[in-house]
Amino acid sequence: MHGFDKRKVAATVQHIVHLASSGGIEQALQGSKPSRCAVEDLNVVLAEHGQRISLPPKAPKAYLTYSDGQPSELYADIRLCVDGAPSDLVLRCVLFAQEHAGHYAYRIEDLLAP
Repeated sequence: MHGFDKRKVAATVQHIVHLASSGGIEQALQGSKPSRCAVEDLNVVLAEHGQRISLPPKAPKAYLTYSDGQPSELYADIRLCVDGAPSDLVLRCVLFAQEHAGHYAYRIEDLLAP
């Protein structure tokens, strides 16, 4: 995975989902590199689909793609559970090939809804 350890990517995705489920989008943003997204905008999208992000019963599903021209960046589109049920919401993050507190550093890019 071009400089990314598969287990550490999975642990980072799990860490992001745990932060978002325990403390809301705000907590996940606090652990993130500065984001271009405002917490208010992300919460509006979440409110259209439920009240809170919850931990999935199994490991969260994430779709990974490399950034064009940036081998040290990996996009992770993480499927979220909302109010205890799977949802169509996707939290788009960029993972960076640098460690931060035992995980890869990340930045939240957007909360996408179909």
